[in-house]
Amino acid sequence: MKVLLRKKTLLRSLSVIAYLAIISFFLVRNGSSLVEGITSFAHEHKVLSIWIFLFLYLLKSVSFGLPFALLYAAVAVIYPFWSALAINIAGIYINQQIPYFLGRSRGVMYVTQLQERFPFTSSLLRLKDTSEFLFTFTLKIIGKIPHELTNLAIGSLGIRYHTAVAATILALFPGMVSTMIIAREYTDPDSPAFIIASLVFIIIPSVSFIYFLMYRRHSKSDGDTDRGE
Repeated sequence: MKVLLRKKTLLRSLSVIAYLAIISFFLVRNGSSLVEGITSFAHEHKVLSIWIFLFLYLLKSVSFGLPFALLYAAVAVIYPFWSALAINIAGIYINQQIPYFLGRSRGVMYVTQLQERFPFTSSLLRLKDTSEFLFTFTLKIIGKIPHELTNLAIGSLGIRYHTAVAATILALFPGMVSTMIIAREYTDPDSPAFIIASLVFIIIPSVSFIYFLMYRRHSKSDGDTDRGE
């Protein structure tokens, strides 16, 4: 009986993996052209297009190949700024749901996989005991790990739901806004809005990476001190 259950579970897992691989392959090959097509369609069907974009955010949560920046920009050129901002924030929220709760249901297995694939995350895990919000914010703003994987890990670690949502949106917010402004102002690259947004777009990853290097060095120093004692 147990053998049959294991076989069924394995078959279901393989079918899900195959399904997600197909979606990811499709988005890698056709993601940009798909978004361009939706953008053209959206000028005549703006309400329907909102649901399509939100569905793409949901689809991205279980696959790879469609960058957030592309979705931010596409939404920004179609809708008024504040409406576009609300749609993109809603998209980020929707994008978190499936991987977060999948991580919660499966326990720490995704954290182990994340550490094996990205060894530098081991030093970040110490931050979780200090502040779940700061841990989630740092993990997201570094931007070196696909968000789909970090959402799984955050759920696996049992980070409180509202903390995970708030920290994720706050970490992605500056990059989201700067990308939206760049997309809206690209025809006028000399405008103050375009220049400031471009600087923010460049500075945020640089500052976050420097912060991460400093934190990792500090963590290593603390680890060496503990071993010395």
